[in-house]
Parts: sequence; C-alpha cells; structure tokens
Amino acid sequence: MIDVRGPEQFGAVSRECKQAARALNREMWKALNSAAKPLRRNVAQSAEDTLPRRGGLAREVAKARVTTRRTKTGIQLRSRGRYSLYHLNKGIIRHPGNKGGSTIQRTTPGYWDKPLEEATPEERRAIEAASQRLARRIDRAGV
Repeated sequence: MIDVRGPEQFGAVSRECKQAARALNREMWKALNSAAKPLRRNVAQSAEDTLPRRGGLAREVAKARVTTRRTKTGIQLRSRGRYSLYHLNKGIIRHPGNKGGSTIQRTTPGYWDKPLEEATPEERRAIEAASQRLARRIDRAGV
C-alpha cells in the first residue's frame, strides 16, 4: 500500500506510475515484435515454396517487406507489393490482360495463412514469457 500525503507527493506518485506504465508498454511491444520476426521469415519462405517461380512472382512476393502494426489487441502483420495479398493467399493471381481486362491464374492457396497458423504456438510462448516477466516486475514493485 502506498501512503500519499499532500498534492506534491501525489504528483510524484502519479508521474512514477505513468513512467512505469510506459516502460511496461514498451517492453510488451518489444516482445511482440521480436515474436513476429520468425513469422516474417516464414511468410517469405512460404512465398518461395508456394507461389509460381516462373516469371519471378515467388521471388518478388518473398522480397516484399512484411511489417508489424500495433493494434488494441496485439499485432498485425502486413505486406505491400503490386500483387493483392488477399488474392494471392486465396490462390488467385491476376495478370493484366491485353485489352484492359485481366487473366486469372490459380495457384496453391494459403501462402500467407499457413505459416502464421503453424507458428502460433511459438508466438504464444514468446508473448506468455514476456507477460510473465512483466508480472514479476510489477510484483517486485509492490503494486
């Protein structure tokens, strides 16, 4: 229990709590981002293994930068490129046609979803380990 007397002491306690919360938040996001690193590599490898190599599609998609984005509930992996991630994951490749239309080519679906689903246990363990470290720090602080 914290005994606070007077507005100056309350202000000091408030500032310390805010600083501790920021530090814990940074630590949690750092753990989430490090847990996502292997997932990025797995997605790139999946593109090389799943998508057509002829014409360089697999290489181009594998080289696309995969980024992480914070959300209220965790992290989100994103990739940008000239091909639709949604369609590639569904096994659909759209090629520009001669007269403004497009040609559809089918390929193996799941190049994005499959490595993420397979890596979930490792990611959970990393997140749980970070959460336990944070809980120990909070417990040691006596909050």
